[in-house]
Amino acid sequence: LPAIVSVVGSPGTISEQVSSMANEAGANYFISQFSFGDLRQEEVLHSAGIFAREVLPLARERVAQAV
Repeated sequence: LPAIVSVVGSPGTISEQVSSMANEAGANYFISQFSFGDLRQEEVLHSAGIFAREVLPLARERVAQAV
């Protein structure tokens, strides 16, 4: 797999990218980092919350369908 340094976009786009990477790698987990640069804590928590609420459920569905 080519190295992917960052994944950005809408929750649907990110879910597709995460699911694709997990399927191609045969992975059963995903490690993420939401804090970088000079982001404030509120911004980091906001992004992590969106990921938890909107991306993870979509990614779980896609992975379950692929199995």
